[in-house]
Amino acid sequence: PEVAASSPPEVAASSPPEVAASSPPKTSEAPPQALASTQHGGAPPQASTPSSVEPTPTPEPLQLPQSPEDPLATRVGLFIPLTGSQASFGIDALNGAKLAVDEINEQGGVLDHPVNLLVKDTESRTEQIAAVVGELIDTEKVVALIGEITTDRTLVAAPLAQERGIPLITPSATNEKITAVGNYVFRACYIDAFQAAMMTKFARSLDVDKVAMLFDGNNPYGTSLSSAFKVDFVKQGGSIVAEESYRGGDVDYATQLNAIKLKNPDIVFLPSYFAEAAVIIKQARQLGIEVPFLGTDGIDGRGDDVSLPFRHVRFAKAAAAREPCPAASASAAAREFVAVVDALV
Repeated sequence: PEVAASSPPEVAASSPPEVAASSPPKTSEAPPQALASTQHGGAPPQASTPSSVEPTPTPEPLQLPQSPEDPLATRVGLFIPLTGSQASFGIDALNGAKLAVDEINEQGGVLDHPVNLLVKDTESRTEQIAAVVGELIDTEKVVALIGEITTDRTLVAAPLAQERGIPLITPSATNEKITAVGNYVFRACYIDAFQAAMMTKFARSLDVDKVAMLFDGNNPYGTSLSSAFKVDFVKQGGSIVAEESYRGGDVDYATQLNAIKLKNPDIVFLPSYFAEAAVIIKQARQLGIEVPFLGTDGIDGRGDDVSLPFRHVRFAKAAAAREPCPAASASAAAREFVAVVDALV
C-alpha cells in the first residue's frame, strides 16, 4: 500500500519474533505439464501422512535504523500476521512497509515531519483483530490503518475503522464486501470477481472443460472465489463436476479428494491459503490424482513447515500465467527497488 510511510519504523509493543509459519517456498512456476485424467475404480485409497520436506527458513523482517519520535510525526498503524500459520504474508508486508517508510522519510516525510509505523501482530487469528485495532486507535493514536492481509480478518477490522472514522487500506484482502463497509475503507488489490474471471480465461486457454472445486467452506475468501469462478466458468461453456469443501485447519482431505477423483476432472480449482494447499496437493498425488491444480493468490506464500509442490500448480494473475519480470527489463524504479532489497537481505 502506498501510504505516507514512516520514518524509521517504530514497532508498537515488541519487535516481531522470529516466525515459523506453515508456508511453501516461493519459487517460480515450473513449465506447464500436460493435463492427465485420473484413474479410478475399486475402493478409493486413503492418503498417507505427507512425507517430511526439507524446511525453508521463514524470512525475518528487515531491520532499519531507529530514531527518536517526532511529536508531530504521522502515526500509521500496521496490523498483520507476524506469527501463526500465515506469518510469511505479514512479514513480506512488513518489509515492504518499512522500505516505503524509509524512502518517504528520506524525502522529507509528510509536511516536513516523518511518518512512524506502529506494528501489531494479529497472530493469524481472527479473534485478535478487535483488540489489536482498538489498541492502535485508542492507545497508539494512529491516524490511519494498514491491514489486514486476509479477507476474514479484514472483514472484522473494516467496520471498526469505519465506526471510528479512521481510514483503513488492506494490501491484499480481495472480498468485495470489505470496501462496501463504508467510505473509510480501501484496498490496494483486485477483487474476487476479477481474479475469478482471469482464472476462467486461463483455464479455458488450456482447453479445460471439466473442473472440480475444493475450498474452505467456512472462510469468505474460499467461498467467494469459488462462487465467482463457477459463474464465469459455466458462462464460458465449461462444467463444474465436483464441489467439495473443508474446514480451515483440517489435516486429512482424503474424503474430498476421493470424491473429486471419481468425477475425473481436467483440473482442480483450489482457492486456498498456502499451508492447506501444500497438504492438499501432496495428498492428492498420493491418491493418484495427477491433474493440475489452479491456484489463487492465497497460495503465494512461504515458510518452514510445508513445501508446496509448485510443479503441480498453475497460477492465473492479471490476464495469463504468472511470469517473473527480470530487473534488467523493468522500469528504473523497479531496478532501484530490487537494488535496495538486495542490499538489505
